[in-house]
Amino acid sequence: MEESFGNVTKQKPNQDPDQQGIAYSAAACASFATNSRRALRLFNPQPSDLAAALFVLLGAELDHISIHTTRDPPHNFTLDSESVGRLSRVLASAGSPARLHLSLNRSPPRCYNSLVETLSGLAHCVAIDTIKLRSYTDQPEWNVPLSGLLGRNLESLTCFKFQGEDIDIPLLAPFLSRSSSLTTFSITGFHLGSGIADVMCQALPTESIVSLSLRRDDIGDDTMKPIADFVSRCRSFSALDLAENSIGSLGASALAGALRKSCTFSALNLKGNHIGDDGIRAISSSITRSISLNVTYNAITAEGAKAISGAIHRFKKLKLSRNNISAEGIAALSCALAKKPNVMSSLHLLRSCFNAEAVDLAAVLPGMNSLSELNLGCNDFCYDTIALLSDAFPSGITSLSFDRNDIGPAGAKSLSSSILHRLHCQLVKLNLAYNKIGAEGALALSPALSECYSISDLNLAHNSLGIEGAKTIAAALRGCGCKHLAALDLDGNEIGDEGTAAVVRGLECAHGVDVLQLEDNEMRDEGAGVIFAALTQQFATISLLNLRGNKIDDSGAEDIARVLPQCRQLRMLNLRCNYITPGGELILEAACGPMTIVYAESLL
Repeated sequence: MEESFGNVTKQKPNQDPDQQGIAYSAAACASFATNSRRALRLFNPQPSDLAAALFVLLGAELDHISIHTTRDPPHNFTLDSESVGRLSRVLASAGSPARLHLSLNRSPPRCYNSLVETLSGLAHCVAIDTIKLRSYTDQPEWNVPLSGLLGRNLESLTCFKFQGEDIDIPLLAPFLSRSSSLTTFSITGFHLGSGIADVMCQALPTESIVSLSLRRDDIGDDTMKPIADFVSRCRSFSALDLAENSIGSLGASALAGALRKSCTFSALNLKGNHIGDDGIRAISSSITRSISLNVTYNAITAEGAKAISGAIHRFKKLKLSRNNISAEGIAALSCALAKKPNVMSSLHLLRSCFNAEAVDLAAVLPGMNSLSELNLGCNDFCYDTIALLSDAFPSGITSLSFDRNDIGPAGAKSLSSSILHRLHCQLVKLNLAYNKIGAEGALALSPALSECYSISDLNLAHNSLGIEGAKTIAAALRGCGCKHLAALDLDGNEIGDEGTAAVVRGLECAHGVDVLQLEDNEMRDEGAGVIFAALTQQFATISLLNLRGNKIDDSGAEDIARVLPQCRQLRMLNLRCNYITPGGELILEAACGPMTIVYAESLL
């Protein structure tokens, strides 16, 4: 049985649970009436498209529907009373209500309120399980329409603020307390004093919450007591993110008491605070089970590193980057790791382990058989240190970050030998950005890369590869087949049109590439044309393409505009800082449709 709505026809699709969701614009939603997809994302839908899409799809037994607004729409999002009534009847008669993911970014308040109020009217028959709100406006009127969406079905609420007013937590508190299914609560960029934090923590459901994120919320030591009390009262709490606040040693001590009581806690992010040695000592002494800990940028010295060493068997993942732990601290950590070599799976010592300290680390690394992720970026290693570490990498590493060490061609050769003989079979992520390896280093890396059959994320940005280096890397990727490659970053390498064409040829077998970064590469219209010719076939899966800072002009923009409508998966195209005039920008904007974000900012 079919039911029409405007120009769209609804049919029951053939269901295939193995099929994943795919993203289309609302205008293309009719194709879902006859395919077997189970999830839909709508990007920047127009009002009529939104009404038609919801009518077709909410009754089509999809698992999830997402609505994303990523740029200011020209009209309010409104559904007339007839449309709302028909949608309600479809939803009410559905065997199982569709689950709705709502993501609103940078919408003017009038558009935001209109859409949220409309969906609030449908909330009784739609399981709205995820809400994400991001405000760039001066006066986002969040609270009244938001309160209408909070209910027993809500599982995740995320709010980001960059300008404007805070969410009114006291107003929302009664609605939060009734959200009995809420598992994830995240607010970023708001001001949480101790009084507001206390109201929030009293309202959040302790029975269901498992993850709490309060990043950049101006939290100090005085605000930590209600947060710590809440964590201690939660039954299944597992993850707390307090990054980029103003928490000191007293706040860390308050949190330590809550950690001591928790039997389910597994992840703590305190990046960018100033807990110092006293704070990390309190945290380390309170941990009773294996957790992931991020204390990057916390003014921790060797004394704090010693405290961590005493509890090293409790840390399955440890991020200790950008602290002042010195050779003494690295020695203490190395000694502890030597005694417990098989407990840690991830270790980040970015800008924390320089040449002298690396000797102790190199001695213990070979025995760390459980280590799968190692980040030693920004440490300015000399050649001897690079050679020493390269010979020490444990064979189980799947993610290696060695960026910003200025290793040069010689260091690239040492790393290549280690990768080729130890890591090539399982290496998934390799970050060697900002290392000045040049074309010579690319040639040294080539044998290793050609054997990295599992590589999915490769970052060689800002390495002065040039055209010849790009050709070498492309040949290596073609040699390994790069069947699993999902992200490639070659920003800042001056590869030009010729190098770009070589990269496209090198990725002929890479049918799953999602992110391609080619910023600042002296690329002109010809190179851009090669990429966009491949976007409809070879690169049909790419969702993010960064061509910022090249030399594409209006002629290239016109060529891109002709292909854009066929690039169904493309979500973000960055064309900032090229030679595209306002006229070229209009052509691009007209072609991109609601499914693609085009950033075009002229250098002229």
